[in-house]
Parts: sequence; C-alpha cells; structure tokens
Amino acid sequence: VTDTLAFRMEAPSTIGTKNNATITIGTLTIPWWVGYADQTKEIKAFSTSIAYSAGLGGLGGGDLKCSARAAASPYGLSGSYIFLASNSTIDAVNRIPWNWGTMKTLNGTTVVSGGITDLFDGSLANPINVTELGTTNTDYAWTGSVATGTRDPGSGNLCADYSAYSDRTMIGNTGATGTAWIALQTSYCDSRVLYCVENIDDTTDAVPNVFYPKYKIQVPINTRVQS
Repeated sequence: VTDTLAFRMEAPSTIGTKNNATITIGTLTIPWWVGYADQTKEIKAFSTSIAYSAGLGGLGGGDLKCSARAAASPYGLSGSYIFLASNSTIDAVNRIPWNWGTMKTLNGTTVVSGGITDLFDGSLANPINVTELGTTNTDYAWTGSVATGTRDPGSGNLCADYSAYSDRTMIGNTGATGTAWIALQTSYCDSRVLYCVENIDDTTDAVPNVFYPKYKIQVPINTRVQS
C-alpha cells in the first residue's frame, strides 16, 4: 500500500493552550496536538552530575531524582524537574512542558530559542552539558528516544521502562549538539546520567530552593591614610 493520508489541525488562538486529536487507522492510534506557545517564556535544563542505574523506578522515579538534584543545586532552582526520556507508553516530547520559547542551561547559555519543536529538530545551539552544580559534564544520558523526541523502536524494552537492569535503551551524549545529544546509540542497562527539564507547569511549586551565591572577599594590597 502506497497511499498517503494528510491531516490538518488548526492552531488555537489563545496563547498557552493547545488543541488535541487522536488519529486511529485500523489498530494504530496516534495522539496529536498543536499548541500556541508563549515565546517569551524561558525554561531551564541540566544534566545530572550523578550517574544512575537503569532501575530508576520508572519515569516517575527519574523525575524524583531530577527534582532531588535540583534541590541540591546552589542556583536556587524550582523543586520540580522532569526526566527527559521516552518509555513504552509515552514519548519524551509529550512528557516535558511545551509552553515556552527558549531553553537555557543553568549558566544562561541558550540551548534552543525556537521552542519545543526546535529542541527536537535534530540540532541544538549549545549542548545540555551543565550540571545542577554548575560544572560541565560530557557523559552519556538515558533517553530511550530518537531525534524527534519519540520512543526509539530499536531500544528493546527500554530497561523495563527504567525499572531494572533489563535489555537496552537509547542513550544520548551530553556534549553533543547534533542528533547524538538524544540519540547516540543503544546501550545496555548500566549507569548513565539524566537530562532534567524544569517543570514550569507545576503551579504548586511556588517557593524556590535556597540560593547560595558565590562570592569573593577582596582585600587591598596596600592601604594609605593621609591626614
């Protein structure tokens, strides 16, 4: 069969909202949405300074680890962060917030400036290689995803959906800006770092963590007093 089906959905007219649809063809069901994002909003992302085994406790367990690392950060981050990864039932592109325009690392470097579609178009302006501690990290990260942010069909059982040392999943390279940032190669389920994205949709998280600014005390070499 070589027939092509084309679908069209109108974008919403209200900023910060999206229209949803479900396309069903035989036994195939495809969720689809179109949103009107607020391009003035910024979102933060970091890669963890700690590597974790694949037995995370599922995607939710990864979220908890991301939030814990955010709480340990000296940058006064919000307490809610999301593990950027796909499992067998949900894609990374549909897990993280979409209503934003610019993603930045914790040191203020722009990762992408064109919203969520820019994040998953195959290239980044700069890598997500800054950790929650502000250090630079070039390592491998669990993703389970291809460049578009959807589940990698060649990733086996995605480490039993990140709950066990089982089979394999896709990993990315935190130092990469091409597709390898999210889809480098499949890997056995040992230990990797996590990509963590700020959950700007969490309205219950209104109090940031404690901020510890770095400072230096400067003492003059010579002091002269005239009378």
